[in-house]
Amino acid sequence: MPAPSSTLTLLLLLDAFRPDYLRHTPYIRSLAHSGATGALRECFGFLPRAAYFGGLNAEQFGFTNMYCFDPENSIFSSARAVVTPVASGTPESQEPLRRFVEAKARERLPAFARQYATAAQIPLAYLPYFDLVEKRAPWDKRVGFESLFALLDQQGIPWHQSSWPETNRLPDPSDAGIVGHVLKSLRPEHRFAYVHLQELDGTGHAHGPNSRELQARLAQTDALCRQLIEYARQNYAAVNLVLFGDHGMVNVTRTLDLTEVILGAKLRFGSDFAYFLDSTMVRFWFYHRRAGQAVREAFQSVSGGRLLSADDLKHFGIAGCDRRNGELIFLADPGVLLFPNFFQGDGTPIKGMHGYDPDCADNLGIFLLHRAGQPSLAGRQLGRVNPHQIFPLLKELIGLPVAAPVPSLATQAPKTVGRFTPQPDPAAEQIVQQHLDTIVAAVRQRVGPFEAVVLTGSFGRGEGGVYQDDSGRWHPVNDYDIFVVSPRDCSQELKPLSESLAKELGLDYLDLGWTDGQWAQWSLTVANYDLKYGSQVIAGETKILDRLPNYAAADLPVYEAVKLLLNRTAGLLTGLRGEMLGGTALSADQHRYLSNQIAKAQMALGDSYLIHWGGYDASYRLRRERFAALAPGAGLSGDIASQVTQGYDFKLHPDYSIYADPLAVIRRLRTHLEAAVVTNINRLCHGVTSHDLPDAMQRYLATMSEDAGRVVADNAYFLSQPGFRNLLHAPAPTPVSLRHLVYSALPQLLATAFADGGAGESLEVSHRLLATHFQLPQSSGTHPEAWENLRGTTVAAWFAVHH
Repeated sequence: MPAPSSTLTLLLLLDAFRPDYLRHTPYIRSLAHSGATGALRECFGFLPRAAYFGGLNAEQFGFTNMYCFDPENSIFSSARAVVTPVASGTPESQEPLRRFVEAKARERLPAFARQYATAAQIPLAYLPYFDLVEKRAPWDKRVGFESLFALLDQQGIPWHQSSWPETNRLPDPSDAGIVGHVLKSLRPEHRFAYVHLQELDGTGHAHGPNSRELQARLAQTDALCRQLIEYARQNYAAVNLVLFGDHGMVNVTRTLDLTEVILGAKLRFGSDFAYFLDSTMVRFWFYHRRAGQAVREAFQSVSGGRLLSADDLKHFGIAGCDRRNGELIFLADPGVLLFPNFFQGDGTPIKGMHGYDPDCADNLGIFLLHRAGQPSLAGRQLGRVNPHQIFPLLKELIGLPVAAPVPSLATQAPKTVGRFTPQPDPAAEQIVQQHLDTIVAAVRQRVGPFEAVVLTGSFGRGEGGVYQDDSGRWHPVNDYDIFVVSPRDCSQELKPLSESLAKELGLDYLDLGWTDGQWAQWSLTVANYDLKYGSQVIAGETKILDRLPNYAAADLPVYEAVKLLLNRTAGLLTGLRGEMLGGTALSADQHRYLSNQIAKAQMALGDSYLIHWGGYDASYRLRRERFAALAPGAGLSGDIASQVTQGYDFKLHPDYSIYADPLAVIRRLRTHLEAAVVTNINRLCHGVTSHDLPDAMQRYLATMSEDAGRVVADNAYFLSQPGFRNLLHAPAPTPVSLRHLVYSALPQLLATAFADGGAGESLEVSHRLLATHFQLPQSSGTHPEAWENLRGTTVAAWFAVHH
């Protein structure tokens, strides 16, 4: 056992651990709650060790990437002797030569670099122009800078490290094997230990950062961290902990093949220029000025990234890097994977990547600090931490002598975060709390004992919007979404209660639903995902949400995007009126209500893209950040991006002035909604592609009516509801899904509201579609009048389906 006075400083690197991964790691999340937290900015590029262990920024170290341009010193110089006509053949024919060149290169390398040196997929003819940058470990006395390990050795302080690439030599190089090795290797005299767990990175690359595979890996990582950290706490008198992710992981939205662009410069490799294709950037070197100009001209029209300017280089802190690092750099937009590249020349593109703009939210890693004996750090905010700040922090924690005081990381007091709303005025939080107390009391009085009351929706995730009336009183922008969990079906009692409470509290709606809490088999939908990750218990059993399965956003089916778009289209129709189309001014309440529906529709548009990219999240804030980062690289127009971010911004911080002319906003928005509906229905209904809305909605209805058994059961349910049955002709068996018949009419009805020409004909199409089963008024008359007649019945049917 170690002496009672011994203190261990543990530097634990969880490769590619993003801050939002905390929701899937209860042990690490508990560490975050009891320590100081921030986000680590990845070094520009991919070389962080000199920053962590030497305090060097990129300009001081000189390099940002694994390979540099250095023909004179290339470890791959033997490739010059094997580049023959066969070397330009198939990858299979090149493989023996590539292995030969790699073997010769390793003979010239120290042990550290031999563990990971590879020719990757660099073309054989290009290999002799490049050299490996990191040839020695930070604990090697000849590493080239004064490292933390050298300082420890000077002071006679024992240390331990288990990290890539040296852990490749372990009998079991998995994360579990690494932790097992550490537990056997740590000794009482060790005062510093560096441990690197690696498998999150590979899983995020292969399957994506929001995949079920990544969630499973996170659970394993969480258990291993518990095992390692608790072992240290049990065997040392005190433990300082620095836990961090060296970077995050960004959803890949598309690939970009730059082969033709580079060939378009009409330059010869090795005599005019050289280039290296990384996964997220291309670095160029030039033999003459004309070559640089040719590359700039070739890349002028490339979308999905940009050539970095002098100001960009200063911003990223790489302006003073070694010339061998790169003379000109093309950086991909977040989410864009350069493919093929010199690491992955063929095959299936990976689904997650990092190495983008270090300030891209999903490119950030977690940063967590526990100082032994300083519980006051609990909840403190560290903001964004730069990699080179880790070095002085470690020296301070270990107690190494320094010539001058070591600057500490700047910590801020814990932020006061409302439980229900981001509005900082305590009065806003209080009014919401009062409303919820009233609702819970009314539920308890009406239905009796329950297991729990769960608040979901925007207030459930702490992002509920509120606004002030003229008297200064706060009001919720939207409805409260609440589930009563009870073994007894109390849904019939909750419906009238929701209506009376909505009137009492001055709400547009109050959604009071019932569930028995038997959730283990609930399928993955947006609603269920939000219930799991964006809800809170306001009365009763606090851990009841743990019964829900662990859902992965990357698995959300495309139907969820279609359903979101159709429901939010319906929301717009609930706020529109025929007289508004005819020029009648909106009242204050109408303007407020319609603005709320616009914001929801704008967000649904963004959410449909996030679902397709595998990046949906329960949090509005995170969705807003992620969409804004990924939209440019995915090729979305500026108007789509501005509309969507406007919706997220309004949801978080309501400002009705931004929708001063709501009809003008809807006119712009509906074209994007229509295009998204058609695109997602084409994904849903495999086969012939629809190019217009009527055809898409016809195929949607046919597809959703294919399962005869489901249609019969679904229709039977709605026919049993008086509010729905009374809208129909005499009920009769039908092969068509009545639910989806209503849904299929919604986008066409919105389209006819703002149709510049042919509105009458379009209205007739919508009228005929619904008239097969619904009692409809005649569609004759002026456009606003005929449109309003059809809208009223359609919206009533949707309410009956949706509520």
